Amino acid sequence: MGLKASVKALRDAERRMEEECNRQFFVMYGAFGIALHDNWGWGQKRVLDLYRTTDDIWHEVGETNRKSMLQLLEEETGIELTLTDSDRSWHELRFLNAEVDDQMKQLTLGEAIFMRMQQTR
Repeated sequence: MGLKASVKALRDAERRMEEECNRQFFVMYGAFGIALHDNWGWGQKRVLDLYRTTDDIWHEVGETNRKSMLQLLEEETGIELTLTDSDRSWHELRFLNAEVDDQMKQLTLGEAIFMRMQQTR
């Protein structure tokens, strides 16, 4: 596979992953809304307020890109989430998902592909 084909394959894979993440994001939001309604009696206004607040937090974290959402969750609440298939927390995935080093060099295509492969394990 040549360089152009590798770049195209990487871009296609990233696009498909982003599309799937967007679908799963809304499915998870739906599950949260149902759980909050069924178990704690939350109504439409409270659930929608939570969605708006969550969206604000996503944008705030995305703008700074200094810490991962999982790291912030642990720091602010004491809750440490791990990946379900590997039991790895953000601590073990620090090189992928936490405290971005401003001095970090730009990844080569090979490094980017390797990183994506590690993220999907």
